Amino acid sequence: MSTRRQDNIETIPLLRGGTVVGNLLGAFGHGLRETRLTAALGYLVALRPDAFQRILGTPLDITSVELEHRHDLGRSDVILRSPSGSIVIEAKVGFTNPRKQAARYPGARRVLITGYKPTSAEVKSGRYRYLTWKQLLPVLEVLAKDADAEARAISRSMIGYMEEHNMIRRDETVEIYAREINEEKTLAMFIKAGVYTCDYKAGSRLPEALYFAPHFGAKIVRNYPGIHQGISYIARIEKVEVVECWKDILSALQDHHGKTWMKTHYGIFKNVSWLRQRRKRSLVITSPPQLVFHPPVRKETLQKGSGWLSRNFLSFQELFEARTK
Repeated sequence: MSTRRQDNIETIPLLRGGTVVGNLLGAFGHGLRETRLTAALGYLVALRPDAFQRILGTPLDITSVELEHRHDLGRSDVILRSPSGSIVIEAKVGFTNPRKQAARYPGARRVLITGYKPTSAEVKSGRYRYLTWKQLLPVLEVLAKDADAEARAISRSMIGYMEEHNMIRRDETVEIYAREINEEKTLAMFIKAGVYTCDYKAGSRLPEALYFAPHFGAKIVRNYPGIHQGISYIARIEKVEVVECWKDILSALQDHHGKTWMKTHYGIFKNVSWLRQRRKRSLVITSPPQLVFHPPVRKETLQKGSGWLSRNFLSFQELFEARTK
């Protein structure tokens, strides 16, 4: 269906593979790609280096911006050249630490844009600056209203692209992420360690969710005294990591909780065989679960029928209303 902009110029929807494209970066293909974001970022820095001086620590005497520069040991995302020395920008859309990769490339300083949470020692290093994509948002929002038409267009496209792929929160908050738990080992991970894992889904709003609320099925209730069927426990989500293997899971948990916690809780995870399968997953780390609903909220009050829980995103209001049904 055609639309009409405020300046009365009619526009028509752009589709790629049958799906409507919501921003310029999405026109180059579906899926989240670091290269699209870093190319757009490099373009903006070249247009308006002054806007990024504080956030990136870039000098105003930049002489050139290079994208995907080839080195002997790889290819850097963005290099900013200046008489005072080059700055390497290495970016990841997930939670990987790009520090080792960036260290391969010559430069006076390095800016690492990632969801990875650096240690205090890593932060103190003067040659490395860690940023998240969300920290770039204030600069992009200013440039989205810039007098320069190119700066406006690219900034708005970057914001739209990051919203589309849940790298920054939308205005509409996702309060609760809900999933079915029917296995004792999965239950123990959640109740005793505040951990839940599920298959990674690109574009999922899971990273936006504030709380996790599992629905305990009839099977687990029969085998685990004290647990009742339905949604009863809720836990605040502290972090969502993307992991691919057993080593990633252990590393993420230890980085978040520390070695002492990991040593104490290791036994909960070591015999969960499917955690050792190489598979891209979302790792949900929560605060200690709290008993909120007693009696529990049954899924039949949230959906039609008693089949597998079909609604994964809920609000507290929906749970409160379902409790009275």
